[in-house]
Amino acid sequence: MTLASTLFTALWAASLVVADEPAFIQNAGYQQSAYGQYPVQTFVSNPNVTAPIFNVISTPGEGASNGSHLFISPRGTAVSNPSPMIVDAGTLSVVWSAEEYGTAFDVKIQQYNGEDYLTFWAGETFRQGYGHGYYYMLNSSYDIVYNLTAVNLTVPGDIHEFQLTPNGTALITIYEPRAWDLTAYGVQGGWLMDSLFQEIDVETNDLLFEWRASDHYNLSEAYLLPGTYFYDGKSAQSAFDFFHINSVDKDSLGNYLISARHTYSISYISGTTGEVLWQLGGKRNNFTDLSSGNATNFAWQHDARWASPSSSEQPRIMTLFDNGAADFNQSFPESRGLRLAIDTVNMTAAVEVSYNSPQRISSESQGNMQPLPNGNVMVGWGSDPAFTEFSAEGEALWTAQFGLIDGKATSSYRVYKQSWTGSPRTNPSIAAGNVTASNGTTTNVGAGGTSNTVYVSWNGASRVASWSFLASNSSDNLTTPDQTWRNVSSNGFETNVTVAGAARYLRAVALDADDAYLGATDIFDLQERRRRPGSRVNWQEEEEQQPSETAGDEASATQSEAAATSSTAAAVSLGAPMGLVVGLVGAVMMF
Repeated sequence: MTLASTLFTALWAASLVVADEPAFIQNAGYQQSAYGQYPVQTFVSNPNVTAPIFNVISTPGEGASNGSHLFISPRGTAVSNPSPMIVDAGTLSVVWSAEEYGTAFDVKIQQYNGEDYLTFWAGETFRQGYGHGYYYMLNSSYDIVYNLTAVNLTVPGDIHEFQLTPNGTALITIYEPRAWDLTAYGVQGGWLMDSLFQEIDVETNDLLFEWRASDHYNLSEAYLLPGTYFYDGKSAQSAFDFFHINSVDKDSLGNYLISARHTYSISYISGTTGEVLWQLGGKRNNFTDLSSGNATNFAWQHDARWASPSSSEQPRIMTLFDNGAADFNQSFPESRGLRLAIDTVNMTAAVEVSYNSPQRISSESQGNMQPLPNGNVMVGWGSDPAFTEFSAEGEALWTAQFGLIDGKATSSYRVYKQSWTGSPRTNPSIAAGNVTASNGTTTNVGAGGTSNTVYVSWNGASRVASWSFLASNSSDNLTTPDQTWRNVSSNGFETNVTVAGAARYLRAVALDADDAYLGATDIFDLQERRRRPGSRVNWQEEEEQQPSETAGDEASATQSEAAATSSTAAAVSLGAPMGLVVGLVGAVMMF
């Protein structure tokens, strides 16, 4: 018997079954579509949440960073319920999903006025690779505090950038179609898709600065012609997108760094005149490449950022994600993250580190490179639903996927690893039902019926460490710790318990790691199969409550038996090794 299975057996009688299906570990069938293009699970207690089931391609090595959460935004033809999403970086279980926003881009944590905000774009996207929508800033309770968009233009804000600055402003991108003379390309009555960025005041949504690509670049600098892809230039809907801006960064000198995918260029823009001060890459490259061409030969790239502060010291460090490919063009065999040394005095560029996927992933679109606080680097592979954390020197520490790589059906614009504390204003959810799992897609169904398995979850709550279940046969006034039937650890998004008919009324109280009260569900009546609001909970934190005998030994025995059966079923049905189940229940393995 292995160590993992020994620990698993020892925990059977003491631990509660996790309602979530665990992540796969190096499951070969995952990439072969054994579980579909985008394996997902749904939940009894919150049917509005649909979460991906991850596959950990390579488990974390020494030195992985300690960011608590991952921020993704799955979308694509295989994603029925696109949503901005927060995932626990340790268990890869969903923490928060809000399908009411629909398709989202660039989900991450940013600081404004000393506070953390969850920020993202949401709206309508178009097949040409841009969007019309709005920029959201949510506080730790998931309230919308700010809602911004483009100013004084014919279209709203675009998907590609929403970057806050230390000065209380936001940088956004816009794609605006304009009638344009394209007769040189054989197009009569032509249309140009112009790329813009704006800097706007967060408090007022007032415009502070605007820059337009067509004022500074010639159409001949593009690496594609009208008629390529969906850009025939014959209508506003299919306007020729010669520039394709996809990131904007601002330094302490007040100047802007922008990435343009269709000109293979990173441009440094004056914050006063809008003049192009210099360009890295593309047909107007101003730099001598000290790395045999590898510092300037990027193509179809994204996410150019300064990684070092503005100063007189040279060189400055820049990071970017080099796709090396587009949907209609394969310039290089694989994508890479790049850390570049840019000397703007001697006008030289050199590759410091190249971050290449062990799987040799080629991302046709999207993607990002995020330097982490400990020096590591997180790379999101964009059109391929996967991410890799690297050491600063370029060693791949771990990789996970949440859909088929190269499947062209699932993507996430960017992936970030950051720390977050979420405290939703909603109450935790409680429901009863059965669980079925087939073909790798887990569906928790059956709020009716006769099952006495109860499920609890709290969408967005990041601090729940355990659940205290209050139970009674005679009273639905469950408000005090002396009515505690069972205390169980929280594992994953949804936790369950089987009551076996020994108690009629059940309520769950969410507790943090210090056993402090966080919130409570409604009261669930197992006989009438419905929820009812409960009175305010009067929780005493100073003494640990022992489980009461309210639900009886029959419930306890049935719970342990159900835990063993369900845990085994989860491991077998998903092909997950026993060690994984132990890791989720007993915190033996963390990703």
